[in-house]
Amino acid sequence: METLLNKSSAAKRVLKNNDPAIAAEMGRARQLLQQARESNGRQGRELLSQAKQTLFAALRSSTKGASLAPHSGELPLVRTTRILLAAYARILEEKSLADTRNVAAGVRAKLALSEEKREAGETKLAEQYAESAFHRVREAIVALRQGDTLVRSLHFDSPADEYRYEADRNQTHEMLVKLLIQKQTLSDTDRVAIQRLLESANQLRKQADDHAGEQDYPSAIKALEGSTQYFIRAIRAAGVYIPG
Repeated sequence: METLLNKSSAAKRVLKNNDPAIAAEMGRARQLLQQARESNGRQGRELLSQAKQTLFAALRSSTKGASLAPHSGELPLVRTTRILLAAYARILEEKSLADTRNVAAGVRAKLALSEEKREAGETKLAEQYAESAFHRVREAIVALRQGDTLVRSLHFDSPADEYRYEADRNQTHEMLVKLLIQKQTLSDTDRVAIQRLLESANQLRKQADDHAGEQDYPSAIKALEGSTQYFIRAIRAAGVYIPG
């Protein structure tokens, strides 16, 4: 929190924004952080959680979805990918399977390249390697879940096909919620916020199912896309970065 508030490139962009409302949010985040320092235990965690949420609100307003990663330190997506890589290894073990396609080795190689480029100051390339690694391990996990290699095409023969694609994408992100945040240390405030996001995601998915049952696929697809965004927001609310 200290780094994000005072040293990160994202915070510097906020300060250059010159928007009084955003500046006030940053000030509020600093006040909450100071109060958290002076507290301990549950109260301290709650204050820290509030500070984080206030800071992220200011960053979203200022950067409109820009990466929150500072120029120094591990990229958030690298950390996310490492969590998924550990989950992938765990699933293989549970299913008594071997990594016959050397997914883990390939992902680690891409993460190493990402770190190498980050240290060289080539941030854009570092992010590209990290995103490639993330997608590789995510697809591998989904393939294990489905019991087959997942092949997706963005060219659909019918609205029903597109709906099925979005349904699979939605289920994948629901699975990612469980994999990415199950071991996170969360405050009560964070858990309540995440639970509300998940409830919204499930409500929209039910609406999508209802629309699909009536063969109103455009409405069903729109509802599914909204549901998936709520799953992504839940992951981010737990402090884990995931591409939108």
